[in-house]
Amino acid sequence: MERHWPVARRLLLACAALSMGACATAPRTMYAWGSYEELIYTANVKPGSLTPEAQADQLENDRQVAEAAGKRLPPGWHAQLASLYAESGRVDLAERELLAEKAAFPEATTLMDRLLANLRKSKP
Repeated sequence: MERHWPVARRLLLACAALSMGACATAPRTMYAWGSYEELIYTANVKPGSLTPEAQADQLENDRQVAEAAGKRLPPGWHAQLASLYAESGRVDLAERELLAEKAAFPEATTLMDRLLANLRKSKP
């Protein structure tokens, strides 16, 4: 039985090393978050530090990166971009993004329909 202990110990160490290696790999995410979370944080902690146009430009860059990587944009992403476009007076682009959010996340249909109705009322 003592002969088997070195083999068992090596096997145990190998299993431990493999499991630790699995922890070291980056988790795969379902969505391409880009700078979305950072922009939301900055907008709430330091209001006015970034213009809506600058935020929209950054999100548009993130969109290109996500498309190139074949990843989806996260829930709320299109709605946030729509909000930035509406704030900048670009109502047509805001409407496009709300429709994209509705298409990507059907569970948000009721909210997106209300936001679209409000947006359309504000159109000149």
